[in-house]
Amino acid sequence: LDDLKETWMEWLVRAPSGELPQQFDETYVVDQEISGAQARLVVRSSPDTLAAFHERYGLDVEARCLNLEEMFPWLLMDERS
Repeated sequence: LDDLKETWMEWLVRAPSGELPQQFDETYVVDQEISGAQARLVVRSSPDTLAAFHERYGLDVEARCLNLEEMFPWLLMDERS
């Protein structure tokens, strides 16, 4: 269960310069809501994913693990694909 929790994350992304890309195309981004200089991303990550994302974009990221209720729909979708 702990491994599962560390795999599914929510990232709250902020752009210090005020601009974000219109879309994040990384394969580990499973959902995204972008509004101005902020975004909420649901990601299926590994330990090095956040570092690579930060290196590529230079954005501020606040990461938190999804709880079981939040990750359940993503697990079902993952199971079906």
